[in-house]
Amino acid sequence: MNTVQLARWLMQRVEVIPPSPEQEISLLGEMFHHDIFQQGSPAERQAIMRQFAETAYRDEYGYAWDHYFGTRLTPWLQGKTILEIGCSAGGRSSAWVERYQPERLVGIDIGQEFVASAGLFTAARGINADFLCSVGEYLPFASNSFDAILTQDTFEHVQNVEQVLRECYRVLKPGGRLMVVFPNFFHPLEHHLGLVTDMPAIHYVFPGEILIQAYCDIINDRGAEAAWYRREQPVLQPWERGHTINGTTLARFRHIIRSQNWEIMLHSRKPIGSVGRNASKKLIYQLIALFFYPLAYLPFFEEIVLQRITFILQKPGPAEPVTTS
Repeated sequence: MNTVQLARWLMQRVEVIPPSPEQEISLLGEMFHHDIFQQGSPAERQAIMRQFAETAYRDEYGYAWDHYFGTRLTPWLQGKTILEIGCSAGGRSSAWVERYQPERLVGIDIGQEFVASAGLFTAARGINADFLCSVGEYLPFASNSFDAILTQDTFEHVQNVEQVLRECYRVLKPGGRLMVVFPNFFHPLEHHLGLVTDMPAIHYVFPGEILIQAYCDIINDRGAEAAWYRREQPVLQPWERGHTINGTTLARFRHIIRSQNWEIMLHSRKPIGSVGRNASKKLIYQLIALFFYPLAYLPFFEEIVLQRITFILQKPGPAEPVTTS
């Protein structure tokens, strides 16, 4: 058994097969590659897009983003102009506008289907928002344009985190704030191989090149039914450290924000088990979190036990005070 075969065998010990969009419209963006969407009529495609956005909308309302930060975000965002990086289908964007009541929200994503879905969903709800295709590395906005930038589970997927942060800094007004949440590369459950396996920490054992080979082999063996979630390329791209992820660690992120002169307004250190719907409902998760809390403040261990890299960063300059009353 060679290394790829060993990785594949281990991955298949906790194998996952994603539900087909024919049975369930989930939060998988790969859904837009499925025949049910690709071959659907315009009306059928729009119905799928709205349902996709609705799923994200209900997901956000089921567990508010505020929990990641440990504080209410409305005082930071009410009446502000907001940019969302990684808006997906606009479901989360809509929930944010309704909850935080900004003056205006602009969302970007790299997929035309996401942007179209976001436009349909927000228009139907009468929400003041605009969406466009763009990448975070080159934001199509003038300098000093936004009061705040929000991004959830996106920074791990960009090709150049340093350049994205530089662009965020540029388009924020002086005193503007970046609210960022995304998984650390060393999070044991965030290897982004979830369309094939839930084997924890497998990326600790095998390099990305080996995992991608095993990942592609498993999907190829599933045949035509798995075509909608195959990788575009069977090998890692130059920017990838794993499947669609850039390998950013907490230490690396800290180094970048310090080098760019960001001011840290908040750094949340919530460990695994302390954030998420399961954490709020199941005692076992709360007990796990109690064990992990001390480790979340220790070098090395924090890279593993933190639920997300979570910061509120500020571009130096005058900013309106935040009142939490």
